[in-house]
Amino acid sequence: MSFGFIYPTDFAAGIVFMITAWIVLRQARCTWIEIGMMIISVVLFEKYCDVRNSEIVMMILIICVVYLKIRNKLAAKKGKGYIPSLLLKILCLVAPYGLAGFMILVSRFYRPDIEWMAKLNTLFSTRLSLGKEVFDRYDVQIWGQDIPMRGNGGSTEVVADYFFIDSSYVNILMRLGLVVFILVMLIISIIMIKNLNLPYMLMAMAIVCIHSVMEHHMFEAYYDVFLMLPFANFDVKDIGKRQRKCGN
Repeated sequence: MSFGFIYPTDFAAGIVFMITAWIVLRQARCTWIEIGMMIISVVLFEKYCDVRNSEIVMMILIICVVYLKIRNKLAAKKGKGYIPSLLLKILCLVAPYGLAGFMILVSRFYRPDIEWMAKLNTLFSTRLSLGKEVFDRYDVQIWGQDIPMRGNGGSTEVVADYFFIDSSYVNILMRLGLVVFILVMLIISIIMIKNLNLPYMLMAMAIVCIHSVMEHHMFEAYYDVFLMLPFANFDVKDIGKRQRKCGN
């Protein structure tokens, strides 16, 4: 089920993040064959991996790519490129804070005797009750703290004392601290603000934020390469000027 990865969710998450990065590179050039391969990946996830979160996120990604492909084609007929509406931009900017706030609050104040919370906990594969356990055991620290975690990854047997912080938002806040959590949220906002007129980048960041509600890969560079973007320079002309200055 994990295809060489530690856990099936890690394998599926790697595929989701890789395809998301590929779509950002391809943008409107993404073909229907590529979209078909994404659909096939969802089928394979369902058949072999049992990874609901990655399946749902991949389906959202497919819908977004098809939507953007159609909108870009319609805009091209008018001789211009597609630019997201103001409402869509606002939704993207608000999404990370809304998702983070929701997951942290429902975890912190989770009560199994409240029916809707119990149902949500079941839907989220006990992530709310595990999040509640984290908040009961530990306090939020400014600079983070060591929280030993034990999951089922790397084992063929179910671990009896399972304790794992799956949600990226809760994970970063509790293990890396309030300062890092705020910085990560600011980095996401910076990326979105700098790419407000680039729908594919906004889509990619939204996908990362949605996926991170249930899984812990947001702050892992071998999954989420997007957090490095504020430190990158893709201006080829600017790089050429620097090289010439160094040569002189």
